[in-house]
Amino acid sequence: MRRSALALAVAAALAVAGCGGGSSGPTQKDYEKQFNAAIDKAQKTAGSTQPKSSKLADQAKALEARQTYVKQLADSIEPIKAPKEVTKAHTELVSGLRAYASEEQPLIDLAKKGEKKKAFKLAASGTIPSKATLAKLRDALSIYKNENYKLKGVTTGAGING
Repeated sequence: MRRSALALAVAAALAVAGCGGGSSGPTQKDYEKQFNAAIDKAQKTAGSTQPKSSKLADQAKALEARQTYVKQLADSIEPIKAPKEVTKAHTELVSGLRAYASEEQPLIDLAKKGEKKKAFKLAASGTIPSKATLAKLRDALSIYKNENYKLKGVTTGAGING
C-alpha cells in the first residue's frame, strides 16, 4: 500500500505542469501538449529523488528532494487554466500535491535527526499520504482518465490504475 500511495503521488506530481489558452479557453489538445512538455522539463530538472543508499541520511535527502519536486510541480500547476471538463481534477491535483508534500515533513524531520525507529514506524503507519490526500489524488486521476486526457505519468505510461 505504501509503495502504491507513493507511486500515485509521484505519478501525479510528474504528471502535472502547464497549460494556457485563448479567450475561448484552453482546448484538450493544448492542455495535453503544454502539460506534457512541462512534465518533460520537470523530469529533466528534478534530478534523482531516489536514495543513494539505504542509509538514513541518504533516505532523508531523497525524501527532501521529492518533497521539493512535488511543491514545485504544485506551484507550476496552480496558475494554469484548465479546460472546464478537468478543472476539478486540476484543482484537486494541486491541492493533493501540496498536502502530500506537507504530510511528508514529519518523516523528513525524523530521518534528518537520525531517528531511525521513529522514522520507519511513521513510514509504515500508512498515514503518509493521508486518506484524504490520497482520495484527492485518485479523484483527480480518475477525472483525467474518464475525460480521455493523455497526460504523461497520469493517464499514460506510469502504471497508475487509480
